[in-house]
Amino acid sequence: MPHAVFVYGERFPITITLRNPTSSSLELPILFRYGTGTIVAEQKDSRHAKEHGVEYWPTSPAEFPIDPTSPTFFLPAGTNMVRSLWSSSTMELFSVSMPRSEGKYRVRYTYGPSNTVYFDVREAATVNFVEIVSLAAQDPGGGGAMTVAVFSARVDDEWWLFQTWPMSSARLPADRLKSGTPLNTGDLSSFVRIARLPSQIGRLGASLIGDQTLHIEYQTQDGSNRTIETEVTSGIVLKQW
Repeated sequence: MPHAVFVYGERFPITITLRNPTSSSLELPILFRYGTGTIVAEQKDSRHAKEHGVEYWPTSPAEFPIDPTSPTFFLPAGTNMVRSLWSSSTMELFSVSMPRSEGKYRVRYTYGPSNTVYFDVREAATVNFVEIVSLAAQDPGGGGAMTVAVFSARVDDEWWLFQTWPMSSARLPADRLKSGTPLNTGDLSSFVRIARLPSQIGRLGASLIGDQTLHIEYQTQDGSNRTIETEVTSGIVLKQW
């Protein structure tokens, strides 16, 4: 996981690495299927944990048992297999759903021995600068034009730049995301962290390049101008200077 602290509504990548340190190939079950492991989030000192007298209790999804009849593959000697998944995603045979409420958590991948990481979720951060960009696409559900927002916010003692995933203008009205508002609204259910800022910024702007690239410019407190370009649909950084 890229950070130890996340904020309400933030999505993030989870990277799982399977290593074969031996000198021969290993026959292993095909991973990322419900029969070969589950990514489980567990909250510390939750109501259910206290009721059952344990430290951590699962949120979702439920843990599926390992299926010994699952199909297998061979991992060559001395190689790794790496897979990255978003913290909220659904696939045909595997899904991930991380919590978004405040608290202390751990996430476990139920296949393999070294499989647990710990993280915190903060209930809210306060927006500093925000820029909302209208996209060419329309919401197929009738919610108006699709939009994407870029905003800066402070997480603990660090300033970060965030980008929402595309959503309808009905779900992202300008008056719900503006300077000084907290990030604790259900309207902001999908945003990603794209860059750490050197300090609180003094200016922020964003525009489209074609249909797939977002061009972001901001100015730091010392007057330096910086630029980032990201994918519109995911917030993945393409380049920065």
